[in-house]
Amino acid sequence: MQRLIVWVTALSACASTLGACATTARRPSSDIPSLPKEELVRRLLSPNPKAATRVSSDRLPSHSPHCSLNRVTLSAQDPVDNGESRIVFDHYVARPGAGTVIILPLTGGEVILDRFYARALCGRGLNAVVAKTWSHDTESGISLDVHDNGFLRGVVAIRHVLDFVPGRVGVIGTSVGALYEGLALGVVDRLDAAVFVVGGGGLPQILAQSDETGVAKLRAARYAAMGISSADEYEKILEANLSLDLMKFLPPAKKKPVLMITALKDSTVPTSSQIALWEKLERPARIDINSNHPAAILTAWFKYRGAILDFFETNLRP
Repeated sequence: MQRLIVWVTALSACASTLGACATTARRPSSDIPSLPKEELVRRLLSPNPKAATRVSSDRLPSHSPHCSLNRVTLSAQDPVDNGESRIVFDHYVARPGAGTVIILPLTGGEVILDRFYARALCGRGLNAVVAKTWSHDTESGISLDVHDNGFLRGVVAIRHVLDFVPGRVGVIGTSVGALYEGLALGVVDRLDAAVFVVGGGGLPQILAQSDETGVAKLRAARYAAMGISSADEYEKILEANLSLDLMKFLPPAKKKPVLMITALKDSTVPTSSQIALWEKLERPARIDINSNHPAAILTAWFKYRGAILDFFETNLRP
């Protein structure tokens, strides 16, 4: 328990680039591709132009009596610069043909809680996919394009994974993972149900207000480089420049079952942004946790995982 508390409290700076640090190579800001807004949206809404190919599938110990585990690597075309992208995911299989839950981690790279959720889902007879990496590089620097590029890559990677996963599919995203989840839920038809854990809506607000270390450093660098003097000004600049904010694409919760777990004292993903997401989804089922961001992430697992498992077991039946 103490290791989990220390780890979750030390949330990585992946949040500042929306999880791109799931890989290691870094591309400088001056070399970041910039797609026109119309092209970004077209690529987001269109089927993937080329199918991914399976590069490898390696059997790993699942540490669960309920499932097998394979680490799968796909080769795909990067949707931003058309280069090669490697998508890696861990596939936990309890029963072939059973419903599958895609787990999008809180920092954009696999962590121990994701494995806990995967094994627990297997215990309920559901399969799970833990997303590990989905991009061939990491974009860094103050360019505003990193956010839209990251979102597009994430949704395209989810579509590629779905090509290898039969049956009904749900998704659970935590923190940064919930940002990808919300966008995918709005544009990927095969996602049947979703759980948001301390996920917010309105990326401009989150980037302008979050106290997460990486986000705050990025904000300060942009203030200095762009002559920004206030959070309100920064938020307006982001609103004008970000095309793939999940709030523009979300479906009503009445269309797809949704469960939200919100933190009522959150300054990392501000509580107000979590409530805004809940309102946008037309007020789906919600569990409130009276704590900050890291504590709520842990509480969701330790206290409410039963509710999460029940939700998926009910909504992913054949």
